[in-house]
Amino acid sequence: MAETITPDGRIIEPGTPTQVAHPWRAVVRTVASYGLSALAIVIAAIPIIQDTLGPHLPEAWVAWLVGAAALLGAVHTAVTRIMSLGQLQDLLRKLGLGTGVETEQPVEVDATPPPAGWTPRHRAD
Repeated sequence: MAETITPDGRIIEPGTPTQVAHPWRAVVRTVASYGLSALAIVIAAIPIIQDTLGPHLPEAWVAWLVGAAALLGAVHTAVTRIMSLGQLQDLLRKLGLGTGVETEQPVEVDATPPPAGWTPRHRAD
């Protein structure tokens, strides 16, 4: 298996975790997943909190809730970026917490076409 060269000229060795090979993709995925999750929770939580604690909360409590969610998202994104550093991945591997992708063996894929007239059948459970 040959190495891959990225458009910016970096060489990615086989077995490199994708989080290390493409750290900014990992960050964007984290922002998207956290943002959607936080948005869903904030949208679901606001009516419940309003009904339960509305009279006892200051008027700006929604802004504080959204701000807290944004702060947590920013911290989580920074942690994801730090976790994608190659040096940290090496440390995690030494501690037994690495991805293990460097020990995986390539899988041979059978490219033989199916016989003529073959149709896939699903198991009826």
